[in-house]
Amino acid sequence: MNPPSTETPKCTTGKASATIKDSDNEFKNFKGKGFSFYLDESAKKWQVTAIGDESAGVYQTLALRFPNVGNVSGEVYEISNNGADPRTANATWTRASAGSFRPYPAVSGRVTVTLDSTLQTAELKFDFEGENGTKTVRVTEGSMSVEGLTEEKRINTTGSASCVLRDTINAPYQSTTTELYSRPALGIFPPHILAHTQQYAPKPELINYVLNIQIANGLPSGTYLLRPDSKQVRISFQNLNQFTGWFAESGEITLDSIPDFETLQGPLSGTFNFKATAIQSDGTVLKLTADEGIFDITTVPLERS
Repeated sequence: MNPPSTETPKCTTGKASATIKDSDNEFKNFKGKGFSFYLDESAKKWQVTAIGDESAGVYQTLALRFPNVGNVSGEVYEISNNGADPRTANATWTRASAGSFRPYPAVSGRVTVTLDSTLQTAELKFDFEGENGTKTVRVTEGSMSVEGLTEEKRINTTGSASCVLRDTINAPYQSTTTELYSRPALGIFPPHILAHTQQYAPKPELINYVLNIQIANGLPSGTYLLRPDSKQVRISFQNLNQFTGWFAESGEITLDSIPDFETLQGPLSGTFNFKATAIQSDGTVLKLTADEGIFDITTVPLERS
C-alpha cells in the first residue's frame, strides 16, 4: 500500500487478490475492483469487502470481519462461522450474478490484520475454507489493503414491509426492522437507495428473513417490471438461516412515493408481487412467490455510519 495521505479520505480505495479453488472449478483467482471499509458498531467488528470484476454476468465478492480492539499490527485471528463470537473473525466468498446470490461462509481459516483507524487503513492476509450446502471453496494467498472509511448514509425508519410467501416458504412475511441506505454501484446495478427490511424472531422457531428493495438514483415514482438484470429497481429475498437468496425474476413493483436520493428524507411506499427461483449447489431448484406485497416506510432523523 502507498503511504496514506494526511487528509481524511472521502472514499474507500484498495487492492485485493486471492487464489480461488471452488467445487465447480469455475474460478482460479480473485482481483478486487470496488471496496468498502467500515466499523459495524452493533457487532463490534470491522468489515472489509472487495467486489471483483464482472465476467459473463458473474462476479465474486470477498468479505472479512474482524474484532474491534483498537489499532493492531500483525494481529492473528482465527476465522469461524460464529458471527456472534467477539474473539474470532468471519469471512465469506460469494458467487453472484444478476439473478443469483450464492454465499460460501467460512467454516475455518485465519487472517492477519494491521489496522490504523486514525489513518483509516487496514491490511489483511488470509486463507479460509467456505461451504454452501455440499459445495466448498478454498481461498488461499488472500491479500487485501484498503484506505479510507466508506461514508454511507443510513437513516432509521418506522413502518414495515409485508407480503404472503408461497412455494419454498409458505408463510406471511412481516418485517420487524426497516432501514434506508444510500449505496454505490454494486455489480451491474447503479448507485441506489436500498430499503433493507428484516423479519427476525428467535422463538418458537428461529426466523431470519430479509427483503431488500433497490431503487436506482433518480428513478421517478411509477410501476416497473421486476427482473434480475434490471437497472431501475430490484427486489431480493434471503433466508439467512439456510444461506439461500432469490432475486425477483418476474412480477412488478409500484413506487407510490420515493425519498430524496441525496438526504433519504421522505416516505417510501408502494406495492409489489414477484416470482423467483434459486438453484442450490446440489442442483435443487427452490421457487418462491410473493403476493400482496406492500411497504410503507417513514424516515426519522439521519445518521452516518
